Amino acid sequence: MSSLRHIGKYLVRYWHLIALTMVLSVLYVFLNSLSLWMVASLVNTILVNPDEIPVKPVDLSTATGLHEYMKYWTHNLIQQSTPLKTLARLCWILLSVFAAKNVALYLKNLGSGVMENRLIRDLRDDLFNHIQSLSLAYFDRQKTSEISSIVLNDVAMVRRAFTVSVQRLLVEPANLLVFATMLFIISWQLSLLAIPLIPLAAIFTTQLGTRLRRRARRTMEQIAGVMEVLQENLRSIRIVKSFVREDRESRRFKHENQRYYYLAFRRFILNHLNAPVNEMIGVATGVILLWVGGQQVLLGRGVGPEEFMSYIIFLFAMV
Repeated sequence: MSSLRHIGKYLVRYWHLIALTMVLSVLYVFLNSLSLWMVASLVNTILVNPDEIPVKPVDLSTATGLHEYMKYWTHNLIQQSTPLKTLARLCWILLSVFAAKNVALYLKNLGSGVMENRLIRDLRDDLFNHIQSLSLAYFDRQKTSEISSIVLNDVAMVRRAFTVSVQRLLVEPANLLVFATMLFIISWQLSLLAIPLIPLAAIFTTQLGTRLRRRARRTMEQIAGVMEVLQENLRSIRIVKSFVREDRESRRFKHENQRYYYLAFRRFILNHLNAPVNEMIGVATGVILLWVGGQQVLLGRGVGPEEFMSYIIFLFAMV
């Protein structure tokens, strides 16, 4: 928590960029959900109910639920005098929504990138000034390679962590919340089937994150050992060559480098395990809902074909 408070003091300086990024993130999430809704409308219009392409406005007051209200609103938005004109209008709206969504995404990433680089710049400046104020006794106790590793590698790791945190704290939760809301609006019965699997994914992600942080800390400590051997060798290269110690120095460096490789590879394995396992949990959930919902459509009970198609599009976009 102390580290988060320390980073928070730097973030306060760029509150305007944080506010702008949050607004753009909300706009991106809204446009992303709207684009999926329009894709579902296009699929339903062409594949599911081609004979029911809207050519006349629908009275919104006749809607019996939120999902039906959104459906009627979409019909009024795209309806034209002929089915072909309605389809053309839907295609243009879909193109416009996707264009606006990607502009919002670009501006969000741009604002986040400016904030991130300014944060790292200030962090390195303050860290260097702090090093200048330390006593000579500190430099006698501390290895030069460890100090260099903190200034270069640890700060670089803060940058990567900051980038991932912005994505996970702003965009992904909002996307999941909106998608989950849409799924419940379309069919709350099907959505309830997925709730028991959510804690499974959360437990796995939490445990994996804990192990990743531990591996990352060990990796950064080990790269400092590699840098220490390298700097010692470069500082005393004349002595090494005078006493023909090249083989011994090579073995020392190889030993430290092998340990770093082992830790980095273990971290790589854990890091790339998260996405496929979470995806398989999501796909398994989707298959269960596909089987149950598909049975309801084929047997003519529960959700209809149009609602089920919209549900599947939002479900696999969420996965």
